[in-house]
Amino acid sequence: MTWGLLTPESPPVHTPTGSLTFKLRDYINNVTTTLGTASLSTISTGRADATLTVSSLIEPGPYELYFEYPGDAEFNAAFSVLGGVTIAKAPTVTTPLLDAGAPAVEKDPSGNVLDESYCRYYTSGSGSTPPGLMKYAFGGDAFDRLVAALGSGVDALSDAAVAPYAGKYLAYDSSGRVTAAVDAAAGCSACSGGLGTFSYAYTSNSGFDGTGDPNQWATKTVETLPDGNENVIYTNALGQTVLSVYEDTTTSQQWATYTRYNAAGQVVLVAQPSAVTGFGESYRDLVNYGRMTSYLSASAGLITTSTYATATTATTGSPGDVAGYLKETAIRHGPAAPRSSSRRRRTSRPRPGRSSRWRPRSTATTTGPAARPRRRPPPGRGAPRSRRR
Repeated sequence: MTWGLLTPESPPVHTPTGSLTFKLRDYINNVTTTLGTASLSTISTGRADATLTVSSLIEPGPYELYFEYPGDAEFNAAFSVLGGVTIAKAPTVTTPLLDAGAPAVEKDPSGNVLDESYCRYYTSGSGSTPPGLMKYAFGGDAFDRLVAALGSGVDALSDAAVAPYAGKYLAYDSSGRVTAAVDAAAGCSACSGGLGTFSYAYTSNSGFDGTGDPNQWATKTVETLPDGNENVIYTNALGQTVLSVYEDTTTSQQWATYTRYNAAGQVVLVAQPSAVTGFGESYRDLVNYGRMTSYLSASAGLITTSTYATATTATTGSPGDVAGYLKETAIRHGPAAPRSSSRRRRTSRPRPGRSSRWRPRSTATTTGPAARPRRRPPPGRGAPRSRRR
């Protein structure tokens, strides 16, 4: 990355000297990482640039990029935000020497073969598909059928020859995303020979602002099933599902499930289809949560909420909370209704000599104020009747 400093003098007389320190702030965890320091190089009078090459790995996610300038004899210290950036995980690409690998063999302790599987991969000459991605997969049964029909020298066979025996076929776009998956025995035996074709289409949110809001949708994925119905998944910048929708394309009926997160990316609310009345792609969270026009029913449908501890109260011998870990879950009829039940997780600190991981110690169920027990009528009688006076 390259960034420069310009002197405020007009006309310029002095040129900034020294170095710039580049930093990243993690929106989700509010943690700042120093990427490195780069020296300023004079471009012209009054202008200097600094270039930093980052070779270390950075976790995927939304960040804020900025630099700090300590100043010099002529210029004061400066701080500038360069903007929001989203770091995405690149697909893992391995280029095989051949488009086929040796069969994977599973054996018992005595060396007897229990199962064999086989895969083929895309190579560098496979058009726009990145090399190294799986193309055909043959499970144990599929590989047995392949060998029985065409012999054990499967590496020498063409794709066209082995395709009818494959258990799965995958196609990708130039970004390495699956665009089609064909599964054997997942489709109609009468109309498609038993092959089930799943197709995938991806759409980016044109209004995505990269601010790191885990409740803003970034990508829409439409999975078309072999029967023509659809699964529509909206994910945030980290790949977490914000809204999942199953649509019956014949009747246009939809069943949507909404998930909401806190700033740390932890699930704080899940609304089942019974509580979701619709959605709109123009809303950053798709349901306009917390507004009068929200697509969540105010007092109907199943809502599950989760609360996380803000402080650690657990000790070696006393169960309690652990900061950042799940503390309580509750269910409601709509987001505005009081919760009807909850479950609280209690943990304890590990004793010396034991594992330092937090473990659940006990659970307790709370249901609000204790209700007065109702007497059950004797067998053969209904509910007690009130007397007239």
